[in-house]
Amino acid sequence: MMVMIGIDPHKGSHTAVAIDANDEQLAKIQVCSGPRQLEQLLAWAAEFGERTWAVESAGGLGYLLAQQLVGSGEQVLDVPPTLASRVRVHALLIELVAGGLSKEITGTRSKSSSTV
Repeated sequence: MMVMIGIDPHKGSHTAVAIDANDEQLAKIQVCSGPRQLEQLLAWAAEFGERTWAVESAGGLGYLLAQQLVGSGEQVLDVPPTLASRVRVHALLIELVAGGLSKEITGTRSKSSSTV
């Protein structure tokens, strides 16, 4: 089962919401921004198996987390903040599951480009 995980990053915390292919919310978590954010998110998401992370503003406020996820071998998509400002995480994830966005961040791309 493919799971999409949307991340709404903030300076002090990140909120993650996981939905399945039927647009059903599976789980939600909020973690403090900091040294353990990646470990906590990966532990929480481990049960989902095949998953894609959609990080709002992966070239801005979500940059560090997006790069950490990519560095851990995760599939990550950049969600432009203009889109995220019009719709919040759940509605955005529905669009992503339906194939609406395709701006994937890869290890090669993240190393060769100053913006994601």
